[in-house]
Amino acid sequence: MSMIRSLEQKITSGPRRPVSVCLLMAFFSVWAVLRAGQLSTRSMLGPVLFLFFAWFFRHVAELYAQDDRLSSLSGQAPQPFSSGRPTGPLRGAAFLLAVLFALFTLAADASLLTAGLENRLFRLLILLACGAGFFFLYRYFLLFVLYYGAPYVLKAEEKPLKRLPLVSFLLCLLFWLPYFLYEFPGVMTPDSINQLEQVLGMVPYSNHHPWTHTMLMGFLYRIGRLFTDDVTVALSFFTVFQMCFMAAAVS
Repeated sequence: MSMIRSLEQKITSGPRRPVSVCLLMAFFSVWAVLRAGQLSTRSMLGPVLFLFFAWFFRHVAELYAQDDRLSSLSGQAPQPFSSGRPTGPLRGAAFLLAVLFALFTLAADASLLTAGLENRLFRLLILLACGAGFFFLYRYFLLFVLYYGAPYVLKAEEKPLKRLPLVSFLLCLLFWLPYFLYEFPGVMTPDSINQLEQVLGMVPYSNHHPWTHTMLMGFLYRIGRLFTDDVTVALSFFTVFQMCFMAAAVS
């Protein structure tokens, strides 16, 4: 019993990430979110996000610090997922992914993040600050997902997996449903409008767009017309088919 108590004391009294570091990371993260959302620094959302990010970063850091103390006390070098938790290589992967995601975000939203600034030095400083904030958010979110998701390893012989494809299929359709209703009968771009015109015989067929794709659109559109005289509803049959196809591929 004394050994167990001693072990518990070492785990609970181990070093923790300084609060000041978590507050600094939270500051950059809030800055990045506010700039990306075009929100004023006076927004009431700022303090709320700041407190949440500071707590979240510290919480994730403590989770991993506790696992590291357990590993050091056991004297064994953990392998990935060996203890049901992500270790060195997976944490490195989370670091690299966070760097990539942060760079991708900056590449996509650089003009938005630096809107209203003319000085190149200020623009660079803003991008660096936002890049750091996005990096912290991505990295700690990935670490959080890895920590709680690592113990759940899928095995083909387990019975619950028999229904997993069906559940995945239905969940995809459920979460896509709001987009389907909002964009009903689907997102019509100049390309898709031109294909529909080909299907309706308004313009000649062309291979400017994949011809088989145009034929598939026409096939499902004609099936829809068997059930309704509404052209818009008939076209939605093609959108539903695409949703089902993608959900089946994912599941």
